[in-house]
This record gives sequence, structure tokens and C-alpha cells, in this order.
Amino acid sequence: MNRRVLFIFLIGFIMCGAVSAERAPETPFQHALESYQAGDYNDAARILEAMASNGLSGANVYYNLGNSYYKLGQLGKAIWAYERAFRLNPRDEDIRWNLNLALKGVDDLQEADTMFPWTAWLKEQLSYLTSEEISLGFAGTVALFAMAILGYAIVVPLRPVALRVMFLAMLLCLMTGGMMFVRWSDVRYTTGVVQERETYVRYGPAEGNSKAFLLHEGSKVSIEKETEGWYFVRFGKRQSGWLPKHTVLKID
Repeated sequence: MNRRVLFIFLIGFIMCGAVSAERAPETPFQHALESYQAGDYNDAARILEAMASNGLSGANVYYNLGNSYYKLGQLGKAIWAYERAFRLNPRDEDIRWNLNLALKGVDDLQEADTMFPWTAWLKEQLSYLTSEEISLGFAGTVALFAMAILGYAIVVPLRPVALRVMFLAMLLCLMTGGMMFVRWSDVRYTTGVVQERETYVRYGPAEGNSKAFLLHEGSKVSIEKETEGWYFVRFGKRQSGWLPKHTVLKID
């Protein structure tokens, strides 16, 4: 094959690739973004809901789903979607900003459920880390502590260094262990968001039971147990009761 034929072949190959790229099928996510930008929030939400239900549920999917719900005036669903996005990518400032903005629209004020005064501050700092990252940090410090003990036992000349490493690793273990405990206390129960405009929490799992208190759309509750058609939830430190399952969206 001479140079001219080879050159023509390469040009043709490049042009075919360009045409193929131009004709690449639009992804559902791109379609959802175009619908959102065009103001068709129902269509955007429909596409993103389908992606989430099919396992294509990254932080961007939930974030844009939250934006669509918010534009549709569905505050509870918007907070639910933002919370899901936040758990997947807690250091994304756009997600954090939109979540906090949506939470300002919630009517119900929840008394902080904290064991110590500093717990709320620590939870805020830990909110930038995922549970997996905190667990890995604790596992790493435990491994470092174990290696230091092993080094102290086996390598006699390195015992002074090993002692220092053991002391440092012990401090890190206590610190990361405390972080794990605070996170565990925060996520030990499944969290849910009320999606109804308003709903009554009842003293028992049946519509005929007395009303305990009223919750509005967007309020977050801890789901402690469930029975057929009902969740036993806790709101703040002192309020608890039963909510119909269809009124609550599980976050995790």
C-alpha cells in the first residue's frame, strides 16, 4: 500500500469516527438534564427515578433528582434525594447547599438528639466523611498498632521506635474509635423522610389509634422497627409513634 492510499484510508477512518461520535445515542442522564433545562421537571424526574430504580444511582443522579423534585414543589422527595446524594458524596458543596436550603422549608423543628454538648459539632465535622472512610481509618490505625506491637516483640533494636509508634497508634485508635461511635449512634437506625404534606404519628399501628403528634413534609425520622404497613419512628429525643409506610421514604 503506497503512502497516498494509506493517507486516504486514515482520513476516511477519522471522518467515520467523527460521524459515529456525532450520532452517538443520547444517554438517559443527558435526556434528563435537557428536560430539566427545558423546564420539563416531571420528565426529568421520571427518567432519573427509572435510573435510580435500575441501580444507576450515583450522587449526580440523586442530586439532579432532588433538583427536579424541588422545582415540582415536592419538598419531602427533594430532601430524600439530596440526602441520598449527600451520603454518596458528602464533600460536594452543591449537594450540601441544596440540602440545607431544602431543610429550611421544613415546618417541624426537631430537638437535637445528642449525648454530649460536643456531639453536634463532631457530627458536623464527620459529615464530610463517608462511613466507609471512617471505618477504613479505624482499621488502619488498629493495623498500625498491631504492627508496632509485632515490631517491638521481634526486632529488639527498634523497640524505642516501636514504643513511640505504639503510643501514637493508640491515640489514633482512640480518636478514630470515637469517630466510629459517633457515626454509629447517628446511623444505627434507618432514617426516613415524610413525603406527605402532613401526617399524624399514632400511638399504635392502626388508623383507629389515638394521634400522638403531627409531622409535615420533609421532616426526618428514625425508623426503629416496622410491622405490616407501619413504621415505629422517633422524632427528636422524646417524640415517637407509628407512621404508615406509604408516608415515609427511606433514606438508607
